Amino acid sequence: MSGIATAVIGTAIVGGVVADRAGSKAAKASEKAAETQAEGQTAQLEYLKESERLPQAYREQAIQQLGAMYGLPGAPTTGQIGAAGEQVLDKTVGFVSGLKRRGLVGS
Repeated sequence: MSGIATAVIGTAIVGGVVADRAGSKAAKASEKAAETQAEGQTAQLEYLKESERLPQAYREQAIQQLGAMYGLPGAPTTGQIGAAGEQVLDKTVGFVSGLKRRGLVGS
């Protein structure tokens, strides 16, 4: 009976060592997967920031021009906006004036 008991205990010990090693490998694989995912998300964020940089600049310029057009406090004057901005502002004022003449917007 002692031979059987020794075999059972020996098998349990070997099984425990194998399970411990497998668990360690699984933990390392999980950490590696998390690192890879974090790197991918960082790359996606950098791409998004870069691809939105120009549209954001256009949005900010448009808001500044609208503020200048309506004389909001703190808005840059047309001289501060620059020649390109002034051309856009002139077109916008002309467009709004046309809408007002047609009665499509309030005065």
